[in-house]
Amino acid sequence: MNSREDVEYRLSLAKGFLKEAEEDFQIKRWRSCVASAQLSVENSGKAILMLFGISPKTHEPARHLSKLVHNPDIPILQSPSFFLMQWLFAIKFILIS
Repeated sequence: MNSREDVEYRLSLAKGFLKEAEEDFQIKRWRSCVASAQLSVENSGKAILMLFGISPKTHEPARHLSKLVHNPDIPILQSPSFFLMQWLFAIKFILIS
């Protein structure tokens, strides 16, 4: 795969997991809902990293995201919603490290 295909693949995975999370939420299947939502966030985060040339296999996503967020050439990454996603992504990797 090339980088564009990799990003599209990750976004496709994220959308699929989000759909599963929404379905699980509707039928109150909470464990599965949380697991699918987490996978959606992870794959979305990896797609963002890949857009900026950062390998999805990095073991320090928080460090890379922090550099991107503080880059004044990318103001959208300084939005509150992106900050929340960055925080969730970083916490997940801290917990499994």
